[in-house]
Amino acid sequence: MTNGLIVFLKLIHPFMPFVTEAVWQELYLKKIVKSRLLMGASWPK
Repeated sequence: MTNGLIVFLKLIHPFMPFVTEAVWQELYLKKIVKSRLLMGASWPK
């Protein structure tokens, strides 16, 4: 489930950047994602 959420956040980020960054920060604090900012994360393949 987490992988699906990460891909979804990356895809929706251009349309809702403030919301997706807030969710990404929570994932970062819980050590689920490695990069601090979604803006700098790679695009999903």
